[in-house]
Amino acid sequence: MTPGKQNGFTLPELLISLVLGLTLVGAVMSAYLTTLKSSGDNNEQAQLNHNLRASLDLILSDLKRAGGLGDDSLPATQTALQNLYANNPFNDSVSNLRLWDCNGANECSCVTYSYDEEGDNDPYNAGGAMNHFGFKLSGDRLQIRTGSVVAAGGAHPGCGYDAALNTWESLTEDDVQITQFAVSYIDGNGNILAAPTAINIPDGNACSAGDICIEERNLQVTISGTKDEFSLTVTGKVRVRNDRYIP
Repeated sequence: MTPGKQNGFTLPELLISLVLGLTLVGAVMSAYLTTLKSSGDNNEQAQLNHNLRASLDLILSDLKRAGGLGDDSLPATQTALQNLYANNPFNDSVSNLRLWDCNGANECSCVTYSYDEEGDNDPYNAGGAMNHFGFKLSGDRLQIRTGSVVAAGGAHPGCGYDAALNTWESLTEDDVQITQFAVSYIDGNGNILAAPTAINIPDGNACSAGDICIEERNLQVTISGTKDEFSLTVTGKVRVRNDRYIP
């Protein structure tokens, strides 16, 4: 009995099948790598966005408190309250909100301020430390000051690092590069000013010698940063809640 004829793939058919298979595998791998890169890009963008926006929110929130006194021990009478604000130790010439390292456009890369963290209207705690705080650009890092010491009658330590006077820590992650940190005084329309505006309390006009005035402080904060090939700039504005009283 003659065996039946067995049919198989010819060489051209095998080659065509191989090419089609490799093309399919290549397409699948390309789609996978594209998805993987897209996921990585999204993570990097999210990390950059989180670092900059979380930092901006913290800075704006804390700057609102500049010059703040403790609510728990505020005097009851208007005269005593007026005297307290007139002699507010957190708004004096040493501890007042101050911008440092400014360029010709009045954009400054360091801001320092103080407020009553303990709530006792006493600028010095048991260790003699003034409640001073700040933010600055140092190289490509955004830093926050977590502690400082200013003795009674002493000079402000400024923005430089001194182990005995300042403790600065990074606010942003190591792989996020901060390319700009700018703090400026602004007016009600958002125009940058060289200094905050002082107004006469009774009529709201410009402050003159002999007037009782308050200094209204509005700030604009801009942070720019990069993460690999991605870049982002965020900007926010804040009005300091505690006007500086100028008798």
